[in-house]
Amino acid sequence: MGAPKFFVRVLVWHYLMTMCFSIIVTHTLAQDNLSVFDSLESEWQKIPDDDTTGKAEVLIEAMHRENQNSMNHYDSTLARIILADYLRDYNELTPAEALPRLRKIEHTFLSLHNIDPLVQAKFHNQLVIEFRSISQNDSLERHLDLMAQYLAQVKKPSTLKITLEYERARHAYLQNDFQGSLTYLQYALQYLDKYFPNEVLQRLSLLNGIGIGYRRTNQSDKAIEHHHKTLVYLESHPEHADYEGNILNNLGLCHADLSQNSEAIYFMQKAIAAYKNLGSRYIDQIATGYVNIASVYSGLGQVDSAVGYIDRSLKLMQETYGSSYPDQLFPLASVTNFYYAAEQFDLADSAYSYAVSFLKSLGWSATDPDGDYYIFDAFDLLTYGIKIKTALYERNQDIRYLQEAIHTADAFMATVDYAIDGLKNAVSKEVFQGSRGPTFSVAIDNLYTLFKLTNADSLVDKAYAYSEKLKSLELLYASIKDRIDENEIYRQLNQEYQVLMDSILPLEKSLVLAQDSNQLHRETFKNRLVQAQHNLSNWRTTVEKEFPQYQQLIFHPEQIKIDQLQQHHLEPDQSILSFHITDSTIYGICINQQATSFHKIAVEFNLSRKIAELRNNVYAYFVTGDNSEEQFLKMCSDYIDAARELYNALIQPFEEHLERRVIIIPDKALAYLPFDLLLSSEPKEKHTFKNHPYLMRKYAISYCYSVALWLEIMRKERSDNRELLAFAPAFKELELPKESLYAVRTGLAPLDYNTNEVNGIHQHFKGTIISGGAATKEKFLQHVQDFGLIHLATHSKANDAAGDFSYLAFSNLEGGENKLYANEIYSLNLHADLVTLSACESGIGELRYGEGIISLARAFVFAGAKSILSTLWAVNDKSTGTLMTGFYKNLAADMPKDIALQKAKLDYLNDHDHSAAHPFYWSGFISIGDQSPVSESSSIYSWVVLLLLGIIAVIWIMQRRI
Repeated sequence: MGAPKFFVRVLVWHYLMTMCFSIIVTHTLAQDNLSVFDSLESEWQKIPDDDTTGKAEVLIEAMHRENQNSMNHYDSTLARIILADYLRDYNELTPAEALPRLRKIEHTFLSLHNIDPLVQAKFHNQLVIEFRSISQNDSLERHLDLMAQYLAQVKKPSTLKITLEYERARHAYLQNDFQGSLTYLQYALQYLDKYFPNEVLQRLSLLNGIGIGYRRTNQSDKAIEHHHKTLVYLESHPEHADYEGNILNNLGLCHADLSQNSEAIYFMQKAIAAYKNLGSRYIDQIATGYVNIASVYSGLGQVDSAVGYIDRSLKLMQETYGSSYPDQLFPLASVTNFYYAAEQFDLADSAYSYAVSFLKSLGWSATDPDGDYYIFDAFDLLTYGIKIKTALYERNQDIRYLQEAIHTADAFMATVDYAIDGLKNAVSKEVFQGSRGPTFSVAIDNLYTLFKLTNADSLVDKAYAYSEKLKSLELLYASIKDRIDENEIYRQLNQEYQVLMDSILPLEKSLVLAQDSNQLHRETFKNRLVQAQHNLSNWRTTVEKEFPQYQQLIFHPEQIKIDQLQQHHLEPDQSILSFHITDSTIYGICINQQATSFHKIAVEFNLSRKIAELRNNVYAYFVTGDNSEEQFLKMCSDYIDAARELYNALIQPFEEHLERRVIIIPDKALAYLPFDLLLSSEPKEKHTFKNHPYLMRKYAISYCYSVALWLEIMRKERSDNRELLAFAPAFKELELPKESLYAVRTGLAPLDYNTNEVNGIHQHFKGTIISGGAATKEKFLQHVQDFGLIHLATHSKANDAAGDFSYLAFSNLEGGENKLYANEIYSLNLHADLVTLSACESGIGELRYGEGIISLARAFVFAGAKSILSTLWAVNDKSTGTLMTGFYKNLAADMPKDIALQKAKLDYLNDHDHSAAHPFYWSGFISIGDQSPVSESSSIYSWVVLLLLGIIAVIWIMQRRI
């Protein structure tokens, strides 16, 4: 079984990292700073204690004056470092409140000149600390780079260079780059051994961190060997005996990873004994040690022994801190999980009920903000509850248990609703979504099971709501923001809310990092978190009373039910097909104006792998060097097999309710799949691509990230601007091998057909064409907000590791910056009805759980575009021009975008034979968002026609009367 949450929390990495970091910083900064602080103290003492803003401003002005009076630059730097610390810790300002002042300090310092590089490095080191505390990763990384830049100018050895590698390691670890973290720590240790061999405490911290790094990179054998060497080193330095428990505990965890259970228990028991020798400060570590041992016994199936150690942990906590000590939730959740893993479901149910009762006694309820501190404990317990009730139903076939499981899932979803308020801008959001995803799957499966037993439509509504719960929330909030910004009061409330929310996340993270710290340290963070939560609760109570419409809009976006969707939003020829998937199961809900269907499809293949195989079989031949006839024939055959299998799983069960225009709401890997190329039957001839029974022949398919986002996009007021802005950049000649067929839009090579492409679409829409060397990034940013239709015929490159760094390329003939990254697009304020990204891979990138693909297309939706035409692989330059000309011709004829794209693809097939009709050339283009027509001219023609018809009717009536 997997280790429970409490077992994982015992990792001492963060504690040791924090302790080592504090030591290093103290060592490098503790030089005459108190005298500098004393010189400023009288200034801010005159300001009332509750006026933190006034204190900050006075301190900044005092430092300015000191600097103007030739104050030593080194002292000035230290003063600013102290001020940054003062703003966050000493006055207990929230990080969000400290941020603008921190920015001012940063700007002030960077304006100084002739400062010693070591001092510069020290200041950037402090900024790394500050920006990490408020989750400003971009700023943190920038200052790590600047710190390294200045340290490179320092010729003599410095412990600050150890600090740099340590901070790099810490940042890499928090980004789950465990190998990178290990590498940085190893380099830091080499540097320390070479220049500072007598730094014992720093060496111990680095040694222990390296051991943890080995374990996190699945090198447990090496970690065990390393930890033993660390213990030997520690024996010669008994003054640091407080490290012994950490190292022994890590040894126990490593042995547990290798299923060496006797050794694991031995070292965990020794760790507990070491902690006991250190006194009452280590009660929490001892209690944690008992749960660690319990986890090992549980893995062995010895549940009685496991529960015995849980009881010891609970007893120790209660005797030390009282019966209401909240950390008892961890062992209580663990024992619930132990019984569940042992399939003792009745005992698991009893343990779950007791744990939930204790949680409620602490003030928690699914929707009560006063209990928000316990929200993640609630998630764990409710997850266990859903699994336990489901298992009891499967064992007893008693529908009562299934209903209880669904009731528990309702509480889980209500907790998600509350949590989402604070997660929508959180760095940890993806982790949250990923960790809760399996629970969503179990909950939806239970709804489907009960639906098949009862045929109750309300269960389909609930399944639809569940599947929407965590889909593309950041995009949804960005879209809702447009409505907020239209109201000055709402805009101010949103700013206030953001400040309060930004104050909570860093405190939650600090509390997690402090799990193994002493009780006083933990209580400090707890108290601050409680106060921050209290401030938010008071603010929300006030807003709910005074601005109920804002409260509803931002905290609980309207959940449109299926019947409302059918009656008010879907056209007669439209249907929505929304998916929730696991690797072996597909849940789909199909909705049209008249009916709804809900299906569960079990598949024998891994869905993600099958989609990857299909994609590779469609495009790999055309974009790689393997162009053999044998390879081509094999890929064609494999594509047909995969396209048929996926059609049978994804489309065939729903065909009875699919209308002509289908809106796909994908989930996870489905976002990489262009449904157009699925095959509804076996082709008569495998290589006659022109005549294949593509799904595109039957349906005009479009996509959106969620139903809620689709509705929000449709709600946006349409712009009257129908002018076209089209870019066709030029690129320098590169020495690249010639393609076997046509030029592919990748590699930033010259594009032979993009100028023809933009000129072709310009025949159908008036506007501005910018091509060649003039098509620069600067010019695009200058004009992009002035047009309703935007077309980019260029290169792009997806980044499947960091989607925010996917980019569009502009002309590079004159040098300079020519890449527009996705994270730069977010800040644009667009009013475009359509953005066409006629470039490679513009619709793919990093797949984040819940948010979908972090791509260039998504970035333009975030920036305000109502619809996007994008690509799912590296597209061909020549065929792209043909498709785009046809697409815009159809748009000009007042066709909806999805139908315009479908017709352009069908026309392309009709005009091409054999390999030129291969799906590689046409199926990679997809349409996202609002599919309404865009043509201004045809709309005018429609009004003219109506006017003429009206005139004719009037004349006819008058003649009849005569």
